[in-house]
Order: sequence, then C-alpha cells, then structure tokens
Amino acid sequence: IGSMDPGINVVSLGFSGSVEGYRYVGGITGMARSDMDQGTFSGNVTATYMDVGGIAGFNSGNITNSQAEGNITGSQENAGGIAGGSTGTITSCTFTGTITASGYDTGGVVGENQGGTVDSCWSQADIDSPYRTGGLVGTTWGGGTVKNSHASGNVSGTDMVGGLIGKALGSNIHSSISRADVSGHDMVGGVIGTAAGLSVIAGTKSITGTVQGNNYTAGVVGYASAVSYTHLTLPT
Repeated sequence: IGSMDPGINVVSLGFSGSVEGYRYVGGITGMARSDMDQGTFSGNVTATYMDVGGIAGFNSGNITNSQAEGNITGSQENAGGIAGGSTGTITSCTFTGTITASGYDTGGVVGENQGGTVDSCWSQADIDSPYRTGGLVGTTWGGGTVKNSHASGNVSGTDMVGGLIGKALGSNIHSSISRADVSGHDMVGGVIGTAAGLSVIAGTKSITGTVQGNNYTAGVVGYASAVSYTHLTLPT
C-alpha cells in the first residue's frame, strides 16, 4: 500500500519479500495515516533517501500488534524496524533483524519519533548508523513518549548512540529497559546517548549490556542537559 489515507484501516495484512524505493518505503505501506493492526512483514526494505521501516516508511496514525523481521537499509535519515519516522502511536510492536543506515535517526522500532508515542514495543536488532542511533528509537523530540519497551542486540554508531535512544529532546521516557551492547565515539549511553530540553527519564535501566565510547560515555546517559531523572539503574 503506497499510502494509507485517513479512514483506510488495515487488519491482519502480511507480506514477505523485498521492497525498494526512494522515500516513504515500508514493508506494508509507505505512509500510514490511519490505523494498522496485526501487520506482519518478513524480508528486506531499502530506501535510497529517507523514511524507511519494516511496517511503514512514515506513520502518522496508529500501528498496533504488528511485527517485522529482516533487514532494513536506509540512507540519509529516518530508518526504523517498524517505522522510519512517526508522529502517531506505535503500540505492542516487535522487530528482529538488522538495520543499517549511512545518515542519522535510526532505531530498532522507529528512527525519528516526532511527538508521538512508542508503548510496549520490543526490538532485538543489530543496528549500525553514524548519528542519533538507538536500540529502540533514534531520536525522540517535541513531547514524544517512550514507555514500557525494551531493546537488545548490538547498537553501534559515531555520536549520540544509546541502548534505547540515541537522542532525547523534550521527551518522556518511562519504564523501559536496554539489554543492548552499545559502542560509539562521543555521547554514548547504555540507555540514552544524549538527553536535553527538559526531558524526563523515569524507571528506566540498562542491564547486562556493555557500553564503549570515547568522550561523554556512561552506563545510563552519555551527555545530559536540563534532564529530570528518577529510579534509574546502571548495568550490572
């Protein structure tokens, strides 16, 4: 489905194979602007520009109870296991596989969360992308929420690399867990690479994973400014 316009709701739709395009490229739909429930995808998705995801290239609707597995390949920005970018909600979704991108905003569930919500999602992925790279979300900003979710696998990049989130700006992160091994150069964290803009981080932890970096490297948040923390747990 190239574009799911408002009012077009999809339930129990699956596809297995390879999808390739320039922008707004997804295993099920390029653009999700309504509701999708129980979508499944298995295979390879590639975008030569931006907005590429295992289920949707970009989501402004509601994606629930969906799963994707395979290989996601992005270029400039916004690559994710479920959606490349999202202003909507992504709930109870899973991704397993690999994500490789050459730009920024790359995550195991969503690359860029623009004021949307990621709830009760799970990613088990090997992710490699230079900037703003996270095991769950690459970047969350604009009042975005990430909660009740977890990530595992290997997350590697250059700057702003986190086991859960690469960069959190003015966002709320609650009750989530990273079990990922994380490596980068600057601003590397077991949970979040960098957090700023009055972000709230609560009940979130990194356990069992390893964190390797150069400058601003830590078990929870690599670099932080104007952040509120409560009930955080370091790796053990």
